[in-house]
Amino acid sequence: MAFDDFIKNHENETKTILEIHMNATVFINNNTDEAAGLLSADIVKDVEVENNALKGFPLISDLNDTFKKM
Repeated sequence: MAFDDFIKNHENETKTILEIHMNATVFINNNTDEAAGLLSADIVKDVEVENNALKGFPLISDLNDTFKKM
Protein backbone atom coordinates (compact mmCIF):
# COMPACT_ATOMS: atom_id res chain seq x y z
CA MET A 1 0.00 0.00 0.00
CA ALA A 2 1.10 3.55 -0.65
CA PHE A 3 1.18 4.63 2.99
CA ASP A 4 3.33 1.61 3.92
CA ASP A 5 5.85 2.64 1.27
CA PHE A 6 5.84 6.20 2.55
CA ILE A 7 6.43 5.09 6.15
CA LYS A 8 9.24 2.76 5.11
CA ASN A 9 10.93 5.26 2.80
CA HIS A 10 10.34 8.45 4.81
CA GLU A 11 10.88 7.58 8.46
CA ASN A 12 11.80 11.13 9.57
CA GLU A 13 8.87 12.71 7.78
CA THR A 14 6.53 10.10 9.26
CA LYS A 15 7.78 10.88 12.78
CA THR A 16 7.31 14.60 12.15
CA ILE A 17 3.74 14.09 10.91
CA LEU A 18 2.92 11.98 13.98
CA GLU A 19 4.42 14.60 16.34
CA ILE A 20 2.39 17.35 14.66
CA HIS A 21 -0.78 15.26 14.97
CA MET A 22 -0.11 14.52 18.65
CA ASN A 23 0.61 18.20 19.40
CA ALA A 24 -2.54 19.30 17.58
CA THR A 25 -4.62 16.75 19.47
CA VAL A 26 -3.29 17.93 22.84
CA PHE A 27 -3.87 21.57 21.85
CA ILE A 28 -7.46 20.93 20.77
CA ASN A 29 -8.29 18.96 23.92
CA ASN A 30 -6.75 21.62 26.19
CA ASN A 31 -8.04 24.68 24.30
CA THR A 32 -11.48 23.79 22.95
CA ASP A 33 -12.67 27.42 22.89
CA GLU A 34 -9.74 28.58 20.78
CA ALA A 35 -9.69 25.46 18.62
CA ALA A 36 -13.38 25.77 17.77
CA GLY A 37 -12.85 29.42 16.85
CA LEU A 38 -10.03 28.53 14.47
CA LEU A 39 -12.24 26.33 12.30
CA SER A 40 -13.51 27.75 9.06
CA ALA A 41 -17.09 29.00 8.90
CA ASP A 42 -17.51 26.63 5.94
CA ILE A 43 -16.93 23.73 8.33
CA VAL A 44 -18.52 25.03 11.52
CA LYS A 45 -21.68 27.11 11.44
CA ASP A 46 -21.97 27.48 15.23
CA VAL A 47 -18.69 27.81 17.13
CA GLU A 48 -20.36 27.24 20.51
CA VAL A 49 -21.87 23.94 19.36
CA GLU A 50 -18.44 22.85 18.07
CA ASN A 51 -16.80 23.92 21.33
CA ASN A 52 -19.28 21.84 23.33
CA ALA A 53 -18.71 18.88 21.02
CA LEU A 54 -14.94 19.11 21.48
CA LYS A 55 -15.34 19.28 25.26
CA GLY A 56 -17.62 16.25 25.29
CA PHE A 57 -15.67 14.14 22.83
CA PRO A 58 -11.91 14.36 23.48
CA LEU A 59 -9.68 13.48 20.56
CA ILE A 60 -6.97 10.83 20.74
CA SER A 61 -3.73 10.64 18.84
CA ASP A 62 -2.66 7.11 19.62
CA LEU A 63 -4.08 3.74 20.56
CA ASN A 64 -3.01 3.78 24.20
CA ASP A 65 -4.09 1.27 26.83
CA THR A 66 -7.07 3.42 27.91
CA PHE A 67 -8.40 3.49 24.36
CA LYS A 68 -7.84 -0.23 23.86
CA LYS A 69 -10.03 -0.99 26.92
CA MET A 70 -13.02 0.90 25.45
